[in-house]
Amino acid sequence: MSRNVRSKTLAIFVTTILVVSATVFITPVKTSAKYEDIQGYDKIPGVNVWQGANWTVANMPNATVLKTSTKELYYGNQVVIEVNSSLNWGSDTYFLYYPVYTGKWPDGNYNLTWKKYEPAGYPAPSIGGDDNQFGDGGEAPVILNVSGLWLIDNDDVHDCSNFSRMNETVPAWFWVNASTEYTVTVSDTSFPYDSTGELTIDVDHGTDEQPAVMIDIRADNGTSIFVKNQFASTGELSVSKNSSKFKWAGNYTIYVYMDTDDAGTDIYYFEGTDYHRHYSEEYGNSTTFTSYATYYNYSLCGPWDPPEYNATPIKIVVESGVPTLTIPEENATMYWSFPGEVNISVKDYEGENISIPTNESIVVLNDDRDNVTANFTIDYGNGYVRIYPKNQTEPSGWGRDGSYVYGNNGTWRAWIRWDKNGDGIYEWNGTAIWTVTKAPSVQIQIISPSNKEISEIPDINNQPMTVKFKVFNRNHEYLGDGNQDEDMKNITLAGDALFIGDEGKTLYEYSNMFSNVVYYDDTSNTWWVNITPTMDLNGGELKISVDWGNWGTREETIFIGGTKLNGSVVTISPTEFTIGENVTITVKVTDANGYPYPNANVALYYVNDSGGLEYEINATSGGGTTSGEYTFLFNVTQQTNNQTNVWSEIKAPRYIAAYVELPNVGGSPPAYGYAVATMKPRSDLKVEISKDILMAGKKYDLWINISTVDPLTGNKTGTPDDTNLHVEIYNETGVNVTNKFDSWGWSPLNNDVTIKLSDVYALEPGTYYIYAYNSTHDSEGFNATFEVVPVEVTADVEELIWNYDDNITVTFTVTWQGEPVNGTLQIIGIQDVGSYNQTWVNATLQHELTVENGVAVIHNVTANNLTNASIQNITFKFKPEDGGGYANATGVVLVKVPDVEPTPDAVAVGEMATVNVLVTGRGQPLPGVNVTLKGAGIKSNATTDASGVATFSILPGSTGYIDILIENRSTGTKINVTANYLEIEIPSSVQEGIFTVTIKDGKGYPVKGAQVKFTGTGETKITDSNG
Repeated sequence: MSRNVRSKTLAIFVTTILVVSATVFITPVKTSAKYEDIQGYDKIPGVNVWQGANWTVANMPNATVLKTSTKELYYGNQVVIEVNSSLNWGSDTYFLYYPVYTGKWPDGNYNLTWKKYEPAGYPAPSIGGDDNQFGDGGEAPVILNVSGLWLIDNDDVHDCSNFSRMNETVPAWFWVNASTEYTVTVSDTSFPYDSTGELTIDVDHGTDEQPAVMIDIRADNGTSIFVKNQFASTGELSVSKNSSKFKWAGNYTIYVYMDTDDAGTDIYYFEGTDYHRHYSEEYGNSTTFTSYATYYNYSLCGPWDPPEYNATPIKIVVESGVPTLTIPEENATMYWSFPGEVNISVKDYEGENISIPTNESIVVLNDDRDNVTANFTIDYGNGYVRIYPKNQTEPSGWGRDGSYVYGNNGTWRAWIRWDKNGDGIYEWNGTAIWTVTKAPSVQIQIISPSNKEISEIPDINNQPMTVKFKVFNRNHEYLGDGNQDEDMKNITLAGDALFIGDEGKTLYEYSNMFSNVVYYDDTSNTWWVNITPTMDLNGGELKISVDWGNWGTREETIFIGGTKLNGSVVTISPTEFTIGENVTITVKVTDANGYPYPNANVALYYVNDSGGLEYEINATSGGGTTSGEYTFLFNVTQQTNNQTNVWSEIKAPRYIAAYVELPNVGGSPPAYGYAVATMKPRSDLKVEISKDILMAGKKYDLWINISTVDPLTGNKTGTPDDTNLHVEIYNETGVNVTNKFDSWGWSPLNNDVTIKLSDVYALEPGTYYIYAYNSTHDSEGFNATFEVVPVEVTADVEELIWNYDDNITVTFTVTWQGEPVNGTLQIIGIQDVGSYNQTWVNATLQHELTVENGVAVIHNVTANNLTNASIQNITFKFKPEDGGGYANATGVVLVKVPDVEPTPDAVAVGEMATVNVLVTGRGQPLPGVNVTLKGAGIKSNATTDASGVATFSILPGSTGYIDILIENRSTGTKINVTANYLEIEIPSSVQEGIFTVTIKDGKGYPVKGAQVKFTGTGETKITDSNG
């Protein structure tokens, strides 16, 4: 056979996965080229060209080989193939040759040959001469039995290993594509990254609902990674949606295909399962085949052994996963300009921690959603993110770094996201939200334990333990930086700790019980408090509360025992007893659920001056009752002589603590617990004072006597030893005020059973009691009580009228228990300005008068000053003529603006009204006083007449109130301006007797002070507050 051959070298075109998908799934069109056109246009059979011929046949550019549409050339189709008779076919007879791909992975021996298409029992389809159709007439029908490169040739010599050989040996060719008969359904076309559950793929093939197919799931991001490449013998495949399969968020494509030709040859293209064929990432374009397969060249022959069946690719989208971001309640609110840490838990859909790869994955957004990440330190790791300001030195903190403000109050966010493979799609993408707000007036910051939880009751070697906290206000001032004694009185502990209890103790009270249990570190502004926590049923708690005066209150809670309730509940009975008498002490032990334990280790200890347990008094290991009770005899020797193992002095009160070690139960560590009882002094001392009612400020000669008594009867039994005997004075609230009785002295109150006092006095009125004690005895229940009673001051005028009283005389009467007294009266709020005595100025100005026979007179009092108020008090102190100092007296005289009474006290807006304002002082009309009405569009002045009345004609311009002022000073009294009409509610008929008329304004509110005139009787009534 002679042919005109033009040898040209074809350009090798290497495809990517995108080209691969086109290879199988692009529907073929009538695209053709002679071989040099393939070279020039980078055309590859089965990829982007579907038919072609050599130069001899295709003697024109872009010659079309077939008249039959290449759309009909797919596997399994029966078709008559008509060639283009206008081409140069010559006089030869041409046959069809279908491809035979052989070889086995990994053995190799790849080869591509072609076999004449000649079905049994029929002549082989051919063309030649006037016949330009394959499969017509009496020829065998053409059934396309394999996919790939089919040849039209006039002999059996075919070689496509290079362009020259192909041009010489192959007159023409066409491509048979795969059949798209598979129907594919998927359970999900989109799902979040790292989801739970499975993606299910189901393939149908006509009536065959379970065809054997290959299923590939491939990422579209150019990484050419197989998610799943598997033979599905029943047409079904389930793939986990988690990140082990779908490694990234983004687009994926599902390819379904099957290579059915000559299955017995075991042709492999990539490592497979159970000797089933599937395609590599290059989808048939492999150097393996190009280099070793005889007569094969990818650029000339197209993809190696394409499948016979496929399906339309299905796109699925792996969306960005939304992590579960949780902020504990205690971290969900940050205070502006204060330190604080936001803790964010980061978990997947199954509650497992997600590892944060880099801090660049976290962006902090302020209330305006500005990126303010640069102002924060961000800690991150497996399942957590911690965010806190870089500068937490106050007043810097959230939203503020010194004078630089980078955010305000509002909703703040942490944008937590990361792109694992850099393709611009986030695998995880979520936002955590918290609030930054104005700081409360008072804050308590728990420093230790930092999580506000004492996870277990400490053992004896680790008690007392230290609780640390700060207390500060909105101005960044710390409670503790001032007078520490006073500051300690504003902080209270209450709850489950020895010596604290539910009623609680202030730090001041607690610090007076033991030494060094309360400490304030002024460097860090932190309180250190040593406590011994105790367990309660279902867990204990310790409350820290603050009452900081005008700044307000605050409370925080520390929980005790942790989630495992690690501690034992211990009670002791009796909780108090008297020294010097044998006592049986019972200790009861249960776990935190109330289950009793009879086999605990229980011991009694003294509590030393630092609150720690010291010197074991008695102990037992087990031996309790079934209810968990253990008994100990605590005899007098143990109560007294054994004290010397801890102290140098025997005394009471002392504290006896029960210490419990509950052995491990069920493999848990031991659970410890504590309880305490008080060994009180014996209350058999009695205090007596020679006078029990004293005039405040008056000097007296007194004696105080201490004796011993029978505690049951109170009868005296003798005189106590005066060694270590002390006498103290307490006020009604239980505060030791001994040091306030300066004139009583200190040393005479100690070490003496009979105390003689001369010229002593008391300046603070009130009730007091005198308490005596020595090392082991006290006077509890037998204290002496005395009362300091002030003088009483009255005046002949109960009030002074501001800007009206001028040069008046005021007479004061001074009595004590109804009897007149002599001395000096100190008047607070009046000052001598030369020609007159002025009031009221301030509470430090004083004027003194001599009191004789209970009377003192002051002349020329002028009430022309009333500092910043409409009413003030004149108060008094008194010093008796034989007194030791000025003491507070009872009684008060008011200085105030005049009283006013408007008639009416309600008017209508937009209507003329006459208002009479009566001005009185001490119940009497005051003429000549300047009165002003101001408000609701009104500003009008008038002067009271002889009857004390100022008359106004007004036209209010708006609803609201009109203030009544005297000499431009507010009186506090107002006139109500109502809507411009009134509603009258009246019974439709009445019988003789009393009936009610109600007046309301236009808004339905009752009107007080409205004048109601009854035409039948001529009477006028004024409405009350109910209208």
